[in-house]
Amino acid sequence: MSTHNQTAAFAAADISAAQAQRIGMALGKALRHAEQTQPLERDIAERLRIARQQAMATHQLALLRQQQSSTAAARRAAAWWKRTLALLPLAAVGAGVMFTQGAVSNDGASELAQTDTHILAQELPPSAWSDPGFQQFLKNQRIALPAPSPQQRSQ
Repeated sequence: MSTHNQTAAFAAADISAAQAQRIGMALGKALRHAEQTQPLERDIAERLRIARQQAMATHQLALLRQQQSSTAAARRAAAWWKRTLALLPLAAVGAGVMFTQGAVSNDGASELAQTDTHILAQELPPSAWSDPGFQQFLKNQRIALPAPSPQQRSQ
């Protein structure tokens, strides 16, 4: 790259888009004024027209690429969030299953242990304990069965 091209590249990088637009507008105005006062040869005018069309096409492509890159980045971010949010119900179901399993296991085990204790401590026949009506009666009355006597414990 020549020194002149390097200087032009550095100068182009140092100006803002608004400044570049103002410079372009001023140059365009000066060229139009020059064309009106001093008509250009036909081949020069044609080359300038083609150069303008190419510059406009390049500018349109640059704008299109910029828009596509910004929308592509937004799509990638949205896809990441969709995948993350898709896992949320699965995590909720897993947590619910674990909680329910723990609650049911503990309640069921303590209820069975309590029933076994009452069966073994009392002189009721086992068929009374298997009767659903008797179980409901005990729950409704909240009857605390008496503790077994020392004689029953030794048996």
